[in-house]
Parts: sequence; C-alpha cells; structure tokens
Amino acid sequence: MTKESYVQCYTVEGKGNATATGPTPLETYGDYIARPQDHTSIVLFQVGEDEQFCEVLIIDDSLYEGPENFFVKLADPFHSYIEPGKNEVEVVIQPDFEDEPMFFFTSPIYTADESDKFVEVQVWRSGTDLRNKSSVMVSTRQLSKLPIGFEGSEYKVGLAKAGQDYTGLSTILTFESDDTMRTVKVSIDDDTGNPKLEGLEVFEILLTMPINGILGTQNTSVIQIDDTESDSKLKVL
Repeated sequence: MTKESYVQCYTVEGKGNATATGPTPLETYGDYIARPQDHTSIVLFQVGEDEQFCEVLIIDDSLYEGPENFFVKLADPFHSYIEPGKNEVEVVIQPDFEDEPMFFFTSPIYTADESDKFVEVQVWRSGTDLRNKSSVMVSTRQLSKLPIGFEGSEYKVGLAKAGQDYTGLSTILTFESDDTMRTVKVSIDDDTGNPKLEGLEVFEILLTMPINGILGTQNTSVIQIDDTESDSKLKVL
C-alpha cells in the first residue's frame, strides 16, 4: 500500500442477542463495549501495512449466560475499498463455564452403621451465578464389583443389595435461587430380626440429569454400611 488509508469498523446496533454498552457510561450487565459508527471507530493503515485489528472489548461478568452474538461492520473506506460481501462479520461470545452452576458431592465415601437406619448425603451447588432455579437427579446404584481401594480392606467387604441392605433411591433435588446445598437421606435396612455380622457392604450414589447446571468431578460416591460391630453386641436371651 502506497498511501495511508483507513476504514470505519463499528458494531451494529440492535442486531444479535448480546447487549452493548457505551464506553461512557459503562452500563451494568452489558456484554461488550460498542464501537459507534463515527470517526472514533476508524482503523488506520500506515503505508506498507496490510493488517490491523478492530478491537471490541468483551465484558466478563459473573453471570452464566448461553452463547450470545453481535455483528461488526466495515464502512466508508478511504484510499481503499471493501470487498463485496465481506463488510460484516458475526462475533459469538461463548459461555464461560466457570460461571455455570456445578453439582457435586464433597466426599468420595459416606459411612453409616447398620443400626443408624439411614445415612445423610449432602449435594452441593457452586458457581458465581446461582440466581436461577436448577435441579439434579440423585440415585443409588447396586454395584457389580468392589470399587477401587476396597479390595485390601482389613474387614470383609461385600456388595450391598437394594431391598435387602438399603432402600433404593431415585429423586430430583431442586435448588432454588442462591441455594448451595441440599440433603438426601438413604435408608439402611437393619437385620435386627435375624442379626448377622456382615462386615462392610458398599453401594453407590450418583448424580445425573442436571438442569441449568453441570456435574462436577465428584459426581459419584460410595456409601459403606458398617456391620463390623453392631450385630456382634446383640445377645440371644
């Protein structure tokens, strides 16, 4: 390029679902700072330059939002021209998944004595934006083999059976606005009528089907029923 040239690069007002705000004043909950269609949005090319950037500032807030878009357009070139059909581009702002609510357990193992009748398990929800109601399904699952880490236990470890050692659970936990924790109770079936020392027995509790949220890494946990002592204390009269 043998001459200095420029072109206007501005954001298109009212097109796309992202919300624009002016640089002054900077409005709350805007998604990006608009570039007006005037001399302040000129992109200048010095002699010999064949590339420049049209910068649009994206506002990173703490709200969880889905994909949003806006459009940037070129106009009024000086000492240059705009290629037909290439004067406008769509910009998509992808969600920030750090803002999305996340469901998780805080422990990989929960323990209950067989005589406790039930075990309480806390389900947590974290994230920077907990304004909206969300939910997750909590279910128990009978295991077909011992989880990793239980093979070398000093106690006999067996697989708990639904309907015999515990009552199966499948329920939806609903988190209202700003809720961070909900508790579920899993019933333990005690064999007091026919006491038998069974050692440790394990089954699984898991999170599935999140709505308005995602599953954290700790989305499954093991519940172990401890029957290493309670039945040994029972006496036949």
